[in-house]
Amino acid sequence: GEAGWVAEAADVARFLLGEHRVDGRWRRASIDGVAGAADAVAEDLGDLAEGLVALHRATGDRAWLDEARDVLDVALRDYAVDADRPGEGGFYDVPPVPADGVALLLRPRSLVDLAEPCGTSALAGALLGAAAALDEVAVGEVAMGEGAVAVAASDEGAGSAATSGEPAGCDGAASGKHAGRNGAASGEAGDPDRSAQAARFRAAGEAALRLLAGASLAQPRFAGWALATAEAEALRRRRELEGPTATS
Repeated sequence: GEAGWVAEAADVARFLLGEHRVDGRWRRASIDGVAGAADAVAEDLGDLAEGLVALHRATGDRAWLDEARDVLDVALRDYAVDADRPGEGGFYDVPPVPADGVALLLRPRSLVDLAEPCGTSALAGALLGAAAALDEVAVGEVAMGEGAVAVAASDEGAGSAATSGEPAGCDGAASGKHAGRNGAASGEAGDPDRSAQAARFRAAGEAALRLLAGASLAQPRFAGWALATAEAEALRRRRELEGPTATS
């Protein structure tokens, strides 16, 4: 990959996280490091979260994924049309009460993709991408836990052989059970909050895609971003079902 591009993307992300988040609210623009008064729109949050997930994938730094989680939590809380079933009704373009405190008579909600994705499309892609990344982190933790069990069993078996003369590994089952009681070593480790969040993100993203699918039937020429998101999610699922393929 292009290491320079990743470094520049990380610099931009750090700037946005540091300057465009004001008192827990996201601002749309800034000049000379000073954030303006206008709130970020839904598309801004979706694009930012998607970029943060991409940085996580490019660098392996989970801090970027954690930042994406925070951005998406704000989107689900403040921008979802149906707060109890996020994604079902899509996402409003703006939060309920603007930063200036003057409530809007009507909150706009676009389901039409033009040169840029609408807020619902942007957030659907970001939610599904973050859910997939969270699942991959969980799988990695399980694999590391299983590796720790194998190492612990091997070490314990070798120790037993050295002191009792028994063949190494004969006590592997017992040592494995012992290690298995330690969640971190057994592969059972995992953040239940993170797992629940991944499920919530995926449900909201899929619900938003279903809504966009209906809108695209009426206006297919204005659904390019949503269709690309749906195609990427379908490809991810197909690969997940097929499992790893042999390379030799």
